Amino acid sequence: MKTLKNQFNIFFVGLVSLTFLFEDIYGWGGHYLITQKALSHPEFHFLDQEVEVESFEDFLAKEREGLYKLFKEYYEWLYSYRPNRMNPKYLEKPFDKENPTLASFLKAARLNPETKFYLVNRVLPGEKPKQKIIPTKEVYPYYKDQGFYFVFEDVSKKKVSLRSILITFSDEPDWVMDHHLWEIQEYGYGKQPYGEPEGESSKAPFHMQFMHEPWLVRNFAPFLLEGMAVERIVLFTKLAKYAKKTNHPYWAYRFLAWTLHYYQDLAQPYHARAVPEGNTWYYVRYILSFDKKGFQDRTTQVLKNKHFIYEDFVNVYLEKDYISPNDFTRALSSYLQKEPLVFDNFQKYLQGKETINYYDVVWELTQYSTEHAYELDKSIQKIFGEKYTRDPKYDVERDPEYNIRKVIETLDEDKKKLLIEITGRDFLNTAQITRFAVLDFYRNP
Repeated sequence: MKTLKNQFNIFFVGLVSLTFLFEDIYGWGGHYLITQKALSHPEFHFLDQEVEVESFEDFLAKEREGLYKLFKEYYEWLYSYRPNRMNPKYLEKPFDKENPTLASFLKAARLNPETKFYLVNRVLPGEKPKQKIIPTKEVYPYYKDQGFYFVFEDVSKKKVSLRSILITFSDEPDWVMDHHLWEIQEYGYGKQPYGEPEGESSKAPFHMQFMHEPWLVRNFAPFLLEGMAVERIVLFTKLAKYAKKTNHPYWAYRFLAWTLHYYQDLAQPYHARAVPEGNTWYYVRYILSFDKKGFQDRTTQVLKNKHFIYEDFVNVYLEKDYISPNDFTRALSSYLQKEPLVFDNFQKYLQGKETINYYDVVWELTQYSTEHAYELDKSIQKIFGEKYTRDPKYDVERDPEYNIRKVIETLDEDKKKLLIEITGRDFLNTAQITRFAVLDFYRNP
């Protein structure tokens, strides 16, 4: 039994670590575009209100006492929920209120000490900036140019809409704040459950939550259940509601935008299921395999290719819908705007029928994305074919001839329709949780 557990540990550590090395550079097809579409419903007209951009230093100076209490409450909750993922010293001194600086906040929130909160606005595809452009690499140090639209403009000392704050900063958790945290012993995160300690992979456990894995995984690779997106959602929701209560609308909606990011990530099946095609027979084949290392390597490569090409497709179609829309792009975007406003299972929280437990919210959210992962994965194989989705000798990242736009052009109409439909189901789920998060913030104290 111990040997079998060790085999599963080796398999999943390697698999999840390697697949996350490439993934989530753009997240769920560009969180900012998803946020813009999902909140275009008339119910969210209040987001058109404009507010003054406030420096983070001003916010901290005015709210030092309140932030101390907020972080203390958060760490008391975290200590009762997951004490192995925190330093108990945070119960004694959760925030340095005598020295309320950016560095103090990053330490209190346990974010990357190199994080900087630029006062920028993200320009939508097809639009031109109206203010001074800020280099993308300053805002997003891990940015790698792959032909997608990344333009930021300086809006310090300006007014911006609440909507633009949510759009701009729903991508911010990908920029630097969650990178390279495991080496900071003072934070007390403990041992990294999966992913690599360097680069993009270092943020894996904060952006994935595998809550609904089959019994084999739960028993033989329990470290996969150690995702920490819930902790991020709880903290940033608390910060958003506190900033709203104390009349700091800019930071209230910026914190809320961070919350949207984690919710949206978990609505993406590849973030909610470790191995989407991994049914019981799949794991039995691994156990019986005489070449487990080869089995792992093959699985890793094809999963990486499928995940990469899928998110590239989403990016292309979302951007295209702004620049040169057609029936296919409009069909995909329509899923982000469909009724109902919020699924029934989340309405109970918005109507005050139940006290919100964010673990339960994430559980329900990821239940659907997990259940849909297998069907999505099989559809990706059918649509893009053997080379891109089943050949372990092929690496889409290292193919100099690979161009997602050209790949899409080769698809016949039936495959494009299937791809729109299969993605649309997860877009609908993503839109629902986005709206829920905004309405939870807006309606509930």
